Amino acid sequence: MDKELTKYELRRRGITLADLARDLGCDRSLISKVISGEGTSRRVSEAIARALATEADR
Repeated sequence: MDKELTKYELRRRGITLADLARDLGCDRSLISKVISGEGTSRRVSEAIARALATEADR
Protein backbone atom coordinates (compact mmCIF):
# COMPACT_ATOMS: atom_id res chain seq x y z
CA MET A 1 0.00 0.00 0.00
CA ASP A 2 1.50 3.32 -1.07
CA LYS A 3 1.09 5.66 1.91
CA GLU A 4 0.92 8.97 0.05
CA LEU A 5 -1.31 7.69 -2.74
CA THR A 6 -3.67 6.08 -0.26
CA LYS A 7 -3.93 9.26 1.81
CA TYR A 8 -4.46 11.32 -1.35
CA GLU A 9 -7.20 9.02 -2.66
CA LEU A 10 -9.00 8.92 0.67
CA ARG A 11 -8.96 12.75 0.83
CA ARG A 12 -10.05 13.02 -2.79
CA ARG A 13 -13.04 10.79 -2.09
CA GLY A 14 -13.91 12.55 1.15
CA ILE A 15 -13.21 9.50 3.31
CA THR A 16 -11.60 10.14 6.68
CA LEU A 17 -9.68 7.75 8.89
CA ALA A 18 -12.46 8.26 11.43
CA ASP A 19 -15.02 7.12 8.81
CA LEU A 20 -13.09 3.93 8.16
CA ALA A 21 -12.52 3.30 11.86
CA ARG A 22 -16.21 3.77 12.63
CA ASP A 23 -17.22 1.41 9.82
CA LEU A 24 -14.76 -1.24 11.06
CA GLY A 25 -15.34 -0.71 14.75
CA CYS A 26 -11.67 -0.08 15.42
CA ASP A 27 -9.45 2.79 16.51
CA ARG A 28 -8.42 5.45 14.01
CA SER A 29 -4.80 4.89 15.02
CA LEU A 30 -4.94 1.32 13.66
CA ILE A 31 -6.08 2.65 10.28
CA SER A 32 -3.23 5.17 10.32
CA LYS A 33 -0.66 2.52 11.24
CA VAL A 34 -1.78 0.21 8.44
CA ILE A 35 -1.61 3.02 5.88
CA SER A 36 1.85 4.07 7.06
CA GLY A 37 3.13 0.50 7.11
CA GLU A 38 3.74 0.54 10.86
CA GLY A 39 1.02 -2.04 11.48
CA THR A 40 -0.64 -4.90 9.68
CA SER A 41 -4.27 -5.92 9.55
CA ARG A 42 -5.74 -7.82 6.64
CA ARG A 43 -9.23 -6.64 7.61
CA VAL A 44 -8.19 -2.97 7.63
CA SER A 45 -6.17 -3.29 4.41
CA GLU A 46 -9.14 -4.86 2.67
CA ALA A 47 -11.51 -2.18 3.97
CA ILE A 48 -9.22 0.54 2.65
CA ALA A 49 -8.99 -1.28 -0.68
CA ARG A 50 -12.79 -1.53 -0.85
CA ALA A 51 -13.12 2.17 -0.02
CA LEU A 52 -10.73 2.97 -2.86
CA ALA A 53 -12.06 0.21 -5.15
CA THR A 54 -8.62 -1.42 -5.48
CA GLU A 55 -7.07 -4.70 -4.41
CA ALA A 56 -5.31 -4.97 -1.07
CA ASP A 57 -1.61 -5.78 -1.24
CA ARG A 58 -0.97 -9.48 -0.79
